[in-house]
Amino acid sequence: MNKYQQRCQEAKKSPYFKAAKAILDVLADVTRILHEKNMSKKELAQKMEVSPAYITKIMRGNENLSMETIAKIAVALDCEIKSPCIYDPNQEYCGNLYDFAKMNIKVSRVENKTSIEKIENFDTIKYEQMKEACTC
Repeated sequence: MNKYQQRCQEAKKSPYFKAAKAILDVLADVTRILHEKNMSKKELAQKMEVSPAYITKIMRGNENLSMETIAKIAVALDCEIKSPCIYDPNQEYCGNLYDFAKMNIKVSRVENKTSIEKIENFDTIKYEQMKEACTC
């Protein structure tokens, strides 16, 4: 590995890189959904009750996106937010709760403790319905 590749690998571990990548992922989804819904940025601005200039700042990546802003975008687009996944890349599997459900695993949180257990009678049809209802 040369110095450039080594620096790139180090940069990818930076919280700034990870934040920028997460924002770009959100913006890519927003762009895709706007296109799918034939909605303009101006219409998005109107639904969010913000200026078109603010939407332009967001879409250029010039605005630090808070979770509240992402939620407002989701509401304006009539979509849900898929929770970001923080995971250990050395682990065998990581995914969102729907993926865990598909693997017949129940993840629950009681009194600040997370428990994971195998589900014996998993209904694939209900899983697919749940997944469809929660996507945009």
